[in-house]
Amino acid sequence: MNTYVHVLNGRLRIKVPEVKRAPKKASEVVQGLQELQGVTYVRANPTTGNVLILFEPDILDTQQIIQALHELGCLSNLHASIWQNASAQGARPKLSERLLQSVFETAIQQVIMALI
Repeated sequence: MNTYVHVLNGRLRIKVPEVKRAPKKASEVVQGLQELQGVTYVRANPTTGNVLILFEPDILDTQQIIQALHELGCLSNLHASIWQNASAQGARPKLSERLLQSVFETAIQQVIMALI
């Protein structure tokens, strides 16, 4: 299965293996992510395993979404230190936060590509 992450400002599309062929898990993911402050839209497709999240980047960042997915029992193949770093990065100043977010997103993409 191809795994990917695609990130734009306020938009995250990620393949979540636990959602593929699992409508109940897809519903759990949608419900769980919709509870996050700053999430404006979530769609989880059990046919493809793709999850699309639209969010307010001033309120929520990609790391927090990845951490929430992990807490929902998804993305278990991601190295734990990557998603655990998300909360530590949240307290940084705005410019540093955005730079770290970019670095973090690149690291996630590289880790996921290495798992393929």
